[in-house]
Amino acid sequence: MPPAENVNAEKGKPVEGKTCRSNWDMIVLTVFCCLSLTTTFAVKLHYENLREKIANLTNQMELCIKTIQADKVYRWECCPRDWLWFRGSCYYFSNDEMNWNQSKENCKSMDSHLVIITSKEEQDFIEKQLKKVYWIGLSDQEREGVWKLVVGTSLNNSTIFWKKGQPNNQKKEDCATMGGLGRKIILKWMDHSCSFKYSRICEKAASYL
Repeated sequence: MPPAENVNAEKGKPVEGKTCRSNWDMIVLTVFCCLSLTTTFAVKLHYENLREKIANLTNQMELCIKTIQADKVYRWECCPRDWLWFRGSCYYFSNDEMNWNQSKENCKSMDSHLVIITSKEEQDFIEKQLKKVYWIGLSDQEREGVWKLVVGTSLNNSTIFWKKGQPNNQKKEDCATMGGLGRKIILKWMDHSCSFKYSRICEKAASYL
């Protein structure tokens, strides 16, 4: 008589076969759970990255102006939050104060530069915003009397807006400002010592949509 096989009393089937299927089912379930967790994590990470990009875009593109171009095509020109738009450029009027060189670096850190005024219209726009003294992107630190823009090019003498009697270099005044203290705001340019601490006007090109 052959040896007795280990048989499930109820089903009449070997117990070993059931155990193998149970182990296989467990492996499949484990793999499925791992894949589900991985997919969930990837989706969550993608969502967080997308939300961060949207938040950054919202902060950067707070102000958008609809403009019409020479070819009569409309487009949106956008500026970051707390910046003002004017004719394709964005302007930041700071509240805190720094010396001229610090102001230059601060504007640079925001992908901009101290304002460069190239037209009467731009000068008029800035004059309307003045509430105190602001540094602008103009100095003669390299060579006395040779005023250069913050980007390194020479000042165009056809678009200068110095206050009468300025620049006078009374006390090694090598950097330019707009605005003034006291009852009357000085709208035109003046030279001051670059070590003084004033607010600043930063400028950069608007973004297009």
